[in-house]
Amino acid sequence: WTDGLQLSQERAQPLHCGLLYYLHVPKTGGTTVKNHLHALGPQGWQLLSLQWPQKEKNTTERQRWLDDPEHWKTSEGWRRLRDAIATEERPKLLMVAHHGAPGLAYMVEHELPKLACELKSRGCGVAVTTMLREPVERAVSAALFNAAKSGDGLSERFWTDHRTDVEQDLVSRAELQTRYLLAGHPDQWPATWHALSPPAAAAGLAKQAQRTLSFARIVGDTARLDAFLEATDALLGVAPAGDDGGEANVTPAQWLSPAAFAHEFSATLRDATRADRAVFTAWFGGNGTDAARPLPYTELCAEARSRTRQV
Repeated sequence: WTDGLQLSQERAQPLHCGLLYYLHVPKTGGTTVKNHLHALGPQGWQLLSLQWPQKEKNTTERQRWLDDPEHWKTSEGWRRLRDAIATEERPKLLMVAHHGAPGLAYMVEHELPKLACELKSRGCGVAVTTMLREPVERAVSAALFNAAKSGDGLSERFWTDHRTDVEQDLVSRAELQTRYLLAGHPDQWPATWHALSPPAAAAGLAKQAQRTLSFARIVGDTARLDAFLEATDALLGVAPAGDDGGEANVTPAQWLSPAAFAHEFSATLRDATRADRAVFTAWFGGNGTDAARPLPYTELCAEARSRTRQV
């Protein structure tokens, strides 16, 4: 694997069976990845979703996810995963984790290691993957997309009339890429996170994120999405399947270009992406060139990690 995706030669063997756990960070190309994974159904891989319902469709159920930190385990996606592991000797599962799923930091420390050890005994495994995007570009895309959904339009007048609201939203969702990686949707974040973080706090978030990403087999760059999909196919040992024709969740056409938006809010964007830029640059460099993997790959199964240390 190339283009920033090669993690280590000894981890390049195909998964063949088990679980691929893909974390969909907002506005990083996750809908395209989901479509691609769905298209692998004819090759025996079952797509599952770990996500709460949209607020407008089921407010009560969504609130249960927020009130009870264990409620996600009752979701259809997680129950289907547990049933498949309990009844199939060599399950082939693809789970897309998005809004409502526990933070990846929790999953790689608590839930996924247990599954990894259980599946390892059958000759299967668990692989974590995710995608990062250039942080300012991702924040701009999210702001434009969210504003378009509000129905107010994306005109020059809109940004003039709503500048304070836009900046407050950027600040309240500061370091969204890193924080989403660690703790999930903003509604799941600790209350202290809803303030613009100073450099010291950003450094702490970046350190936590790199620890979490050390468990990932593949960390992709949205700008090189095709390379990520190719690496995913290689990891699963499948033939390239393309996507299933589903529509991508792309930023709508706008009257004010992303470049103009970024310039208008450049100071706020810089302050709101300190940790995100540190994490992204550690993986992919600051000028589009690849960087060395920040931390060595960490085996999910603690028993396997212990054996490795003993050797």
